[in-house]
Amino acid sequence: MSMPETLASGAAAPGALTPSQQRILVCLYHHRLLNTRQIYELVADIAANRRGVRMRIAEMRERGLIEGVRVAGEPRLMAWFTTALGAELVEAADAVPPRSYRVTAQTAAGPLQGHTLAVNDVGTAFVSHAARLADAGYECSPLDWVPEVAHRISDQSGGQMLVADAVIRAVVPRRSKRVLVRAFLELDRATMSVERLAEKLNAYSRYHGYTPGAGSPGRTVINIRPAWQYLYPAWPKIMFVLAQPFGRRAQLAARLQDLAMLTQRAVQSGSLDQGLVVTACIFEDLIEAGPFAPIHTDLITGETDMRLFADAPNLGR
Repeated sequence: MSMPETLASGAAAPGALTPSQQRILVCLYHHRLLNTRQIYELVADIAANRRGVRMRIAEMRERGLIEGVRVAGEPRLMAWFTTALGAELVEAADAVPPRSYRVTAQTAAGPLQGHTLAVNDVGTAFVSHAARLADAGYECSPLDWVPEVAHRISDQSGGQMLVADAVIRAVVPRRSKRVLVRAFLELDRATMSVERLAEKLNAYSRYHGYTPGAGSPGRTVINIRPAWQYLYPAWPKIMFVLAQPFGRRAQLAARLQDLAMLTQRAVQSGSLDQGLVVTACIFEDLIEAGPFAPIHTDLITGETDMRLFADAPNLGR
């Protein structure tokens, strides 16, 4: 997904925005909440230095386009979001798909702050590590992950929805070609039991097999393809990323093994669709080594030190 080139400034926000400010504004709208470090990474290719980025952020705040709150546990770090005026500017430019959800200072500082920023840490890692590997054929742009993506898994009115923490897409090299790949992200910060975490795989299994209208009484026309095929050219991998604020690595490793055991048990019982590919890795490994490194464990086969997209088929661009 290419970045929008220009945003027209309205009467309420006079003056042109610099390229880095345009990107910051669009990324904040698209990703809801980003801290200053994440913004540095997302504009690194077009911004001269971090001091300049801080100045651009301050200018945008003065113009009422963005606002910020302190990051919990890191009082010197700010998390930023678009104001109503900033969101209006992005929507008027038709830069990205519109979002009805609006972040406020209260929600930005609320209990979901840590989870939102951690999800965006993962997305930012995809972008920064793809940039370092660009000469090898990797690519992931600042808009190539979408947070909180909902998928219907039932025909019932008001029925159940599967909400992925994010859907990430990237381009990776495969033999002599470049391949477009996608992954569903599930970010775990040890806020729920491993059993509840594993239960989310049941929702993915239902979505994988869900065909709208199939088996519904009174429906004369049904879809002939599963619902996911209308959104994705190939079924995305499911990627669990395990984090635990202030936790020890041994605890995360044990949690990963427990999740693998429950996943394998679900496969053996037939409750988990055989077509799923489910991996897990530790958050710190993904941030440091990058998502394209051999840091992933296949939760179904138990294979470790895997590359996430090693078997990606050629789906074109």
